[in-house]
Amino acid sequence: MASSMNTASASRTTQATNNHHVASEGTNQRPSKVPKLSIPQPNLCIQIPEFMGPNPTFNHHEENQYFQYNSSKLQQEEVIHQDQANIRQENHRPQSSHPRNTAEASFTNAMPQSPGDGPFCMYKEAHIKEGIQQCKNSLIGKLFSNKPIIKPIIQNTLMGIWGNPKGFTITEIEGGLYHLTMDQDKDIQRAVKGNPWIIRNSWFMVHLWDRKLNPTNIEFNFVPIWIQLWGLPIHCKTITMGKHLGSQLGKVEDAALYDYPQQARIVKIKVLLNIEEPIRPGMFIGNPKDGITWVDFRYENMPMFCFDCGLVGHNEDNCISPTQAQPEGYVNPRGPWLRSNIYGKRVNDKRDKRFNSNPMQSMSGGQFSPIPKAMLEMLAKMKIEEENEA
Repeated sequence: MASSMNTASASRTTQATNNHHVASEGTNQRPSKVPKLSIPQPNLCIQIPEFMGPNPTFNHHEENQYFQYNSSKLQQEEVIHQDQANIRQENHRPQSSHPRNTAEASFTNAMPQSPGDGPFCMYKEAHIKEGIQQCKNSLIGKLFSNKPIIKPIIQNTLMGIWGNPKGFTITEIEGGLYHLTMDQDKDIQRAVKGNPWIIRNSWFMVHLWDRKLNPTNIEFNFVPIWIQLWGLPIHCKTITMGKHLGSQLGKVEDAALYDYPQQARIVKIKVLLNIEEPIRPGMFIGNPKDGITWVDFRYENMPMFCFDCGLVGHNEDNCISPTQAQPEGYVNPRGPWLRSNIYGKRVNDKRDKRFNSNPMQSMSGGQFSPIPKAMLEMLAKMKIEEENEA
């Protein structure tokens, strides 16, 4: 009986004690020990969605100081630490003592930095000395044609036109360009001066080789060509008028008067034409006192060109330009009549007529100057010496 009462009393005491602890916990929610706040490591990155606004600021307690948390800054610091670790690892890497490796290392250190991420090789003038010597007397050529023409045809045609120059070679390079070499400088200059050349009814242009220019960057669009001006009024047939009219077409290189059969005298101009523009059949000129006059153009050494679009290098059958509707009664101003194979005779300037190469027309009347006395004495002395030796 007594033991039962003691057991009941003990259980009530334990329950009361538990109830007291529960009440105490309900009254004070703070734990008995505050857990230590961990500091984020540099490699920790917290991504905050954009719809939640900017990154929040977390204040961490470390040695009684607070700092602002910035994820992007920690990422930058991580990259810096990684780069420093790579540098330390590279410095501690053992180097080979082989002479070849040592020479390569010294040469690499003397080289400039690579312009890109890939490898870079520096060469010296001695490496290309032979190539530069071969390219000194050379040309870069281009054929303006949309039809294929094989290299042997180009080579044989140029050799026939240029008279088989010494050391002539032709090599096809990138972009439809050709590299031509000749031994003598006079042959090079003649080829450049005679631009453009006709090969299978197509223009072939040459340009002097220049080390500073990439062959693909050479401008072949401007071609020097002679243009005959027909239909000018009599008082407009002057060299000054020809240069003024030619300036409307391009850069004028020359202008002169020419005589043609039937005692016709015209003005001819040499202009750098842009072959990317249509060929003009003529032009209107005018003056308040003379009115308006149409001047016809005739082109010398004109290759195949399209009568529809006016561009050089193809004909009407291969023209890709859209055909435009023309009004009734329209007459195409372009045609084969724009080509001219009659060159005429250049009229000498009055200043040139004062000098004549015929010795009979000279001021001395064809009589040569008297022989100097000193020369006669020298010849007489030589004659006496020869007689004494005999």
